[in-house]
Amino acid sequence: MTPLRDLRLTRAPRHLARIGLLCWARGRLGGVLVDGLAVRRTRRGRLVVTWPTRRDAGGRVHRLVWPLDCAVREAVRAQVLAEVRRRGLP
Repeated sequence: MTPLRDLRLTRAPRHLARIGLLCWARGRLGGVLVDGLAVRRTRRGRLVVTWPTRRDAGGRVHRLVWPLDCAVREAVRAQVLAEVRRRGLP
């Protein structure tokens, strides 16, 4: 399953890479352009994909995009991380 079409990665600047942000990803998920997926390396060295969010005035986090289907989220994560590894970003 390849859920994202036209997948693009943008490398994070060095000052953000030093604190774990490797790159941002964007692509089409069905009829929606998803921009702002972030690929991060945790303190334990694991790669994770986070979905775009925003904070409101009260500090509460709101997801901007969130596939309701767990299988779609997992497929997007796997596809993005495979592309990151293919490009040698970590």
